[in-house]
Amino acid sequence: MEEKKKVLILNSYHHIGGAEKFIIGLAIGLKEKGWEVYLALRQGSDFVQEAHRFSLPVWVLPMKADFDLSSLKILIHLHRQYHFDLILSTDERSARIGGIFSRLHSRLPHVARLRTVWDAHTVEKFSRRLRYRLSYALLIDLIVTNSSAAERDLIQHYWLPPKKVKVIYNGINLPHILSHHLVRGHFREELQLPENAFVISLVGRIAPPKNQLEAIEVAELLFQNFPDIYLLLVGQPVDNAYFQKVVKRRNDSPFKDRIFVLGHRNDISQLLLDTNVLLSTSVAEGLPNVMIEAGFLGKPVVGRDVNGNREIISNGINGYLLPEEADAEAFAEAILRIYMNPQLAEKMGRNGQKIVQEKFSFERMVEHYHRIFRLLLNAEPGDLLYRYGV
Repeated sequence: MEEKKKVLILNSYHHIGGAEKFIIGLAIGLKEKGWEVYLALRQGSDFVQEAHRFSLPVWVLPMKADFDLSSLKILIHLHRQYHFDLILSTDERSARIGGIFSRLHSRLPHVARLRTVWDAHTVEKFSRRLRYRLSYALLIDLIVTNSSAAERDLIQHYWLPPKKVKVIYNGINLPHILSHHLVRGHFREELQLPENAFVISLVGRIAPPKNQLEAIEVAELLFQNFPDIYLLLVGQPVDNAYFQKVVKRRNDSPFKDRIFVLGHRNDISQLLLDTNVLLSTSVAEGLPNVMIEAGFLGKPVVGRDVNGNREIISNGINGYLLPEEADAEAFAEAILRIYMNPQLAEKMGRNGQKIVQEKFSFERMVEHYHRIFRLLLNAEPGDLLYRYGV
């Protein structure tokens, strides 16, 4: 029997979001493919407990800087004991740490799963873009990203060769979702919502890019005429100053009893099952996992035409994709069309399920990663240099 190959997954985020859920799902899928999977996570991260919940082996690293020597020492020690075959980094900082570590060990294959580093609203210095370009070129064998929008950003703004960037859509782990034994109405009962409540949910880290303040403005426009509409804001606060603004804005609202700021939840699937519309007021996105999950559960989505959103939302088919400059009134009008037409909502939900099943298959995602990893392991170092344009 062929010896199992070992992959070490690095992540330096402090908080749990869609990317971390993707990592859990991928780790489970790779184990089913015969890989031994290990995680190295940042000290103090909420992700550590989540990984333990799924019985995944975890080591904790300081990861205090892009080139953290103490983290490298731990990785070197672990490698001597476990002899990893491949490194998968899943964010900017871990890509640099993992890249240096891989180069210290005879070019141990290193794949970085990155969304995008480009922000059209921020003018970045040429020197910073060049630093990204050089680190990507020297420290990473292949970059995997989860949307065509991110692929364009990495190639156009960071001058990466197209051969070095591959798109693999996130896949929803349907068996995992279904194993939660979801029961319709459970979440509404917990929050003591009326039976006929129309629930709008926004799920994402509470931070300026997610734009929860605008979501409250959207909801208030609807609250004025429709007393059965409620807004749920769900996500880990990662910017305390912004979080306090959101809480104050909610507390100052004349409709505060219909706005819930719930923080991080582990039962997002249950929340989505009791949601009528998933709202995204984000001004920038990668490829939001929660939109894919909402589609699987048959829920319409309303969001801006930014980044990866357009690869999930087909305007008028499974929700509404609004112009990037859309204001609160435009969002409220889109939601109102769904609210006023239950048949349309049901049709959009069915279309969303079909899109997810065809485009965001969990099995397909895991198979793509499996094949890439095997290809890299079977290639000679010289082949990696040639094949991926380093």
